[in-house]
Amino acid sequence: MPDLLNIAGANRQIVTSFTIPDGVLVGTKVVQFFDNQGSYGEATYT
Repeated sequence: MPDLLNIAGANRQIVTSFTIPDGVLVGTKVVQFFDNQGSYGEATYT
């Protein structure tokens, strides 16, 4: 698993994308990011 702090750079922002699989119900969802150094990030989308 990659180190999120190295990916994020000096401003500590991670830019990524993902595909929502068919069949996922509508509503607010949480996306979480963890790395092997203990860093954590979380975002919600609707």
